[in-house]
Amino acid sequence: MTSPKTVALESFRLIETGDAELAQRIIAPDFVTQEADDDPDDPERQLPGPAGFLATSQWLRDAFSPICTSNYRRPSRKLLPTKAW
Repeated sequence: MTSPKTVALESFRLIETGDAELAQRIIAPDFVTQEADDDPDDPERQLPGPAGFLATSQWLRDAFSPICTSNYRRPSRKLLPTKAW
């Protein structure tokens, strides 16, 4: 069983990289991007499961590039930014 912390960190990595294999491993088939309902120009973001998550992660990378989550250190249970984007 994968820990929730590991899934959360891998989710950030997935947003950063768009790794389809990782998406298949950690994104539930019934996942839905609720915020995509009001975006008729990008119907792929409305897809359920890994495909919808990957489309949303691409949208995020396009909107906020560069996204880099590897600049976080984990001295405790908190994620602390070590530098600004």
